[in-house]
Amino acid sequence: KMSDTSYKRTRNTLILIGIGIVLFQYLVNRSMWTDESKLALNVINLNFLELTHLLDYNQSAPILFLWMSKVLSLLFGNSDYALRFTPLLLGIVSIPLFSSVLKEISKSKLWSLFGLSLFIVNLGFIYYSSEFKQYIGDMFVLVFMLFLVTSRKNSITRHRSLALGLLAFPLVFLSNATSVFMVVLGLWLLYDNFIKRKNAIKESHSLFLMFFLWLVVIVAYFITVVQENPLKQFMINFWMFSFPPQPFYSGPYFEWLGDYAHLQIVNVVKMPPALFYSLFILATIGIIIKKNWGTVFLVFSPILIHLALAYFQLYPFFARFLLYLIPLVILYFTLGLKGLTELLIPYPKTRMGVVATIFLIPMIVLINDASQKLPYQKEEVRQAIDVVVSEKEPNDLLYVYYGSIFSFQRYQTLYNIENYELGNAHRDTNQYYINDLDKIIEEHSRVWFLFSHIYPWNGKQPEDEVMFEYLSKQGVVSHDKSFPGSRVFLFEKPNEAE
Repeated sequence: KMSDTSYKRTRNTLILIGIGIVLFQYLVNRSMWTDESKLALNVINLNFLELTHLLDYNQSAPILFLWMSKVLSLLFGNSDYALRFTPLLLGIVSIPLFSSVLKEISKSKLWSLFGLSLFIVNLGFIYYSSEFKQYIGDMFVLVFMLFLVTSRKNSITRHRSLALGLLAFPLVFLSNATSVFMVVLGLWLLYDNFIKRKNAIKESHSLFLMFFLWLVVIVAYFITVVQENPLKQFMINFWMFSFPPQPFYSGPYFEWLGDYAHLQIVNVVKMPPALFYSLFILATIGIIIKKNWGTVFLVFSPILIHLALAYFQLYPFFARFLLYLIPLVILYFTLGLKGLTELLIPYPKTRMGVVATIFLIPMIVLINDASQKLPYQKEEVRQAIDVVVSEKEPNDLLYVYYGSIFSFQRYQTLYNIENYELGNAHRDTNQYYINDLDKIIEEHSRVWFLFSHIYPWNGKQPEDEVMFEYLSKQGVVSHDKSFPGSRVFLFEKPNEAE
């Protein structure tokens, strides 16, 4: 068995490594992409009261997340660092909390370290800890609630039910998925206290108070946020692809589950598919052999509830909305593999070698995967703008592709760019783009073109290529530079280029 000293030293080292990886991605300070920029413009331009109403640009986020971000922007300015500090903080705090959850549920120091290792190198967790969107809040709230439910610290156990009941109010304003977690954990606590441990009836009064407070929060949230959401129809139209076909017993529904839904889970966990499926199969065998149905309920019931919400077009079933599954999947892998090795390998010394092998193989794969993909860069529009600013002449026009508009507006004041024109969207009708280009180059002899969030994303010819090819026939195109997710080039009329 691992000694307390060795465990604490290893755990603290892993926590520090996890914080270091998250900070590394944060300090890279990649450009905000379109969705981040839309939310950032709301936080920058609206006051606290306005942030509680309908946001601009069809954006939506929990009020507490918006307010925390607003406070930081007022204190430290509107830099990307300041705006992204809220998700960074939520991500960092999740690491030690999840370490505690793993130890309490697995009841194994060694296996809790295995789960923690998987967590700190998880690319989904790393990426969203420095993404200025609310999704890391979903993961944090789930991990925090699991911490309160599983902790055996006296200071928490004495007031567990009251804390869970009262904290439901702020947590529901930090994560749109809090209600789902309350249903899952509420049923889990009911089973644990009144079926599995029948002597826990003495805790019933505080538990029932907690359940009552949770019920109030869930009903209030549904009435005020879900039913009265002014963006409801827009969200339904925008996320239609993430809602399953009806009825649920039809062939198309099961095809959707197989072709789409399970891939969203794989995508959000961000493991190489071969590793994911291997760990899932082995863990499932261990879970079934050990009859660990509590873990099955804890992991799969949120998925079932989420599928039900998607069926009624209340919540999209899409990877970023499933971010809370990362700790649950890791917990499933940890408990399943622990159970499998305990049953198949009865000798502790032999088991240690097998555990070490099980630990090393996925870690080598995941570290190699992370080394190739980190740091993440998505739509580096700042680098493209830097080219324009350094080379632009006073009378040059900057044409901003419609997909770049919000990212450009996010950084416009920082660069003090004045002579620009915002492009129109003509998806799948390239001739309209050509008509727009003819008007622009007729009036301007030198035009810079800025692109990011470029359509289409399905392998067809991107719209920046359509414009580039056409302009190359009308004059001279130079300074063509591409960055991750963005591009910039200069068009000059033939006589000007000479």
